[in-house]
Amino acid sequence: MDHGRKTNLADFFHQNYLKLLDYVRSRLRDTAERSGEDVVQDVMLKLLDRPDILAPIADLSAYVFRALRNRIVDIYRGSDP
Repeated sequence: MDHGRKTNLADFFHQNYLKLLDYVRSRLRDTAERSGEDVVQDVMLKLLDRPDILAPIADLSAYVFRALRNRIVDIYRGSDP
């Protein structure tokens, strides 16, 4: 991922952090072992460190929310790394 896309992704997380946090918290009400902040930060770091994304992301918001949803599913499945 080039520097410009990393900057756009970081800006997106900075501008929408509270919305992302509310989204995660609304879905993790029953789990006390993970906080919403941990999930959002974990997804953000993994997306920023992915060198294999070559194509531009058409809808950044949808992409990030899908990544968060997938992370929440992983937590409920017990495959939390």
